[in-house]
Amino acid sequence: MNTFALIGRRIERHTVVDSTNDLVAAAAQRGEPEGLVITADEQLAGRGRFGRKWIVPRGTSLQISVLLRPPLKPLAAARVTRMAALALHEMLAHHLRLAPTLKWPNDVFLDGRKVAGILLESSVRGDALEYVILGIGLNVNYTMRVYPELAAHATTLQDVMGSEIDRRALEDALLHELNRQYQKLLYGDDLLDAYRARSGARCER
Repeated sequence: MNTFALIGRRIERHTVVDSTNDLVAAAAQRGEPEGLVITADEQLAGRGRFGRKWIVPRGTSLQISVLLRPPLKPLAAARVTRMAALALHEMLAHHLRLAPTLKWPNDVFLDGRKVAGILLESSVRGDALEYVILGIGLNVNYTMRVYPELAAHATTLQDVMGSEIDRRALEDALLHELNRQYQKLLYGDDLLDAYRARSGARCER
């Protein structure tokens, strides 16, 4: 039974899908309340920013999409990306004792190489966000030797730590942090100061 207060109170887990974000979008359009999480071992049409493909070996990464309905104006949607980046940072720092850094607007780095990315897609109604879909991809149990052309710019937790990691425990830790950071956002914290403290890059409101 799930014990998460909001994000993750309902979780769908799939083996193979085209896109977890697309599944969440369909649920949102049916009126699903916020907090739904959909995960997959493999995405056939996973994507990052600007429609770039994001394909990794099956069962090796965290691929999570979350439905949220924050009471924000469309111009404030970047706060949700910031919230997710902080959740990833805190999970890696406290659960795995690593030293991640954040790169605006949507990347998490370890040892100077990208280990995770965030994709935010939204629907607007009037002057407010109707819902947002938060997609998170975290490279976990494979080595960048699989993709030598990317090894200079990307990394995995296995490469950094030297061993495989329990993905379900990692998922639980991430959902815990997402709930914690989202509560701060709902209580009016734009999370900008916290983000800047963990990033060497300029970021926007």
